[in-house]
Amino acid sequence: MGFNENEKREVWVIDDDSITQFIAKKLLINYDSTLTTKHFTDPIEAYRSLSDKYLPLLILLDVNMPFLNGWQFLDQMQENGYNVDVHMFTSSIDERDKIRSNNYKQVKGYILKPLTQDKIENLFKTEHI
Repeated sequence: MGFNENEKREVWVIDDDSITQFIAKKLLINYDSTLTTKHFTDPIEAYRSLSDKYLPLLILLDVNMPFLNGWQFLDQMQENGYNVDVHMFTSSIDERDKIRSNNYKQVKGYILKPLTQDKIENLFKTEHI
């Protein structure tokens, strides 16, 4: 899979929908049982969990959430220099959102819901992971 043995193998799912999180967890574990997952329905709580010493391997980030949307989350990541690969994970079919995601160096992909096993497998086929 291209992982370094010493690399953190945790994937964060930041989405305000608990059913989406449940499906993501099942699909991620089905793909690779050595991955761990952490789920946040509150993006503010997720952001507060980031630190220079504690960064996940990958973040699946919903675009539209209350209190702190995906774009605001990414802006704060950039401001604080957190370098984590992010895949936007959304039901938004607005092409402007996809184009906007290209403005963030952390964003490595744009995934439309619903999440499927094929979409999970494609996350890990890219060279950056």
